[in-house]
Amino acid sequence: MDSVVGLLLLLLDIFITRFFVYVPQLCTPASQFFQSHPSFMNIYYPLLSYLHCAQPLIQIFLTLNRMSSVVWPVDHNKVWKKNLPFIFFFILLTPFLFIWNTIISQKVVVYYFGGFFMIGLKAVEWADISLFLFSVRSVAVMITVTSTVIMFLRMSKMKKRLKSSERILCLACVIHSICFMIPSFFEALALFNEEYGKSWINFLIQPFAWDVLNVGSPLIMIFVSGQLRNHVFDVSIGCLKKKKDPRRVKGLVLLLLDIFITRLFVYFPQLCVSGSEFFLSYPIFMAIYYPLLNYLHCAQPLIQIFLTLNRMSSVVWPVDHNKLWKKNLPFIFLFILLVPFLFIWNTIISQKILIYYFGGFYINCLKLVPWASMSLFTMVIRSVAVGITVVSTVITFWKMSNMKNRLKKSERTLCFACAANSVCFIIPAGFEAMKVLNSFWSTYWLAYLLQPFAWDVLNVGSPLVMIFVSDQLRGHVFGIDTKKKTSMRSNSIVVSSVTN
Repeated sequence: MDSVVGLLLLLLDIFITRFFVYVPQLCTPASQFFQSHPSFMNIYYPLLSYLHCAQPLIQIFLTLNRMSSVVWPVDHNKVWKKNLPFIFFFILLTPFLFIWNTIISQKVVVYYFGGFFMIGLKAVEWADISLFLFSVRSVAVMITVTSTVIMFLRMSKMKKRLKSSERILCLACVIHSICFMIPSFFEALALFNEEYGKSWINFLIQPFAWDVLNVGSPLIMIFVSGQLRNHVFDVSIGCLKKKKDPRRVKGLVLLLLDIFITRLFVYFPQLCVSGSEFFLSYPIFMAIYYPLLNYLHCAQPLIQIFLTLNRMSSVVWPVDHNKLWKKNLPFIFLFILLVPFLFIWNTIISQKILIYYFGGFYINCLKLVPWASMSLFTMVIRSVAVGITVVSTVITFWKMSNMKNRLKKSERTLCFACAANSVCFIIPAGFEAMKVLNSFWSTYWLAYLLQPFAWDVLNVGSPLVMIFVSDQLRGHVFGIDTKKKTSMRSNSIVVSSVTN
């Protein structure tokens, strides 16, 4: 339930709350749409408040569940299984005691920072949603602290103390409490200080206070769960050594570049003047950013090629597979590290410029060698990656289908993963091909608008493929029980994909 609430809050925040605040280009048409169709505001604002109220209630029961597993280990599962339906309905219905005023109040559009957000004009003046949120989050913090202290005392009196678990428990409690206290503090400040509550800085800071909670909770989950850390960071459980996987590093850098440079200065016109002046005054940043971005885009399909070949060889040559890849891994690593320079050399030697569009700007280059187009190179290398992925998957599937004991579920998963991965690479390759082969499209404003979203298909699609093919990862992300009913051990093919 916590995962569902968190996911809904994240989607509302990305596609409505932040989107219409930070993209002024959509302010006029979108605000007119919401005012013409108020039913959308009547759904959005109470739903947002409902989820914010449900979040601390879920946290209360999670901490009580954790405490009872230590205090009453024998009856823990029996008690919670018996009361789970009542707890579920309590969490489902209780938020309505806090959000009723947001339901009956008139919803309005408030303009600020070139964008807008939606809020309610309180029909009942004293029934402030900030007051209710402050109260329920404060209660959640107190129950979290109290139950953690009880659990810590119980653990410290065990004959065989689990000191490592005790340290993790204390740190997780402190961080969780801070995550809830920060938004509670700003809600209290807006509630008890009328001048601050109406000031523009309150509306600016409040969403970032929520971010502390939305981002902090997943980080705690990653910190306290060795299995989840293993999935996310490839950290070997039980040892300090990390597995070397270049796709993790390249994916993380691409994500950071996209969030903090590429999209930031395109979709935030408020930063256009100051940001462009900074880059023009310090061209060294453009000289690093643009080649680095293209380097990572070239390395991405190369990694995908070797991942698919690795998967194929594990089926075709199961005996010699590990020995063969372990022997050649240093050469493969150097190949992936150096080959992108064969494609990005023109971006390194060319002059970097700023191109202004949609109220923002992005960084590009004036090609010193006209025929050496980056779109051409990335189109070719992504097309090759798709071709090798399809061919190697066909070989893998053919080999698996000829086994005496066929693994039909793994075969279906493999086919789906291949198709999804191929589509993820084909879409950006298609847009790059259009830019290369159609001179009108290459200079058309729509090409620059759609290209980043084509990259998003790859950036978002690959993690979704990973979640689909990995039972353990689905279990961690969505809380799905992945234990099989039978005790028989099943064989499966591990499907890897490039993430960024």
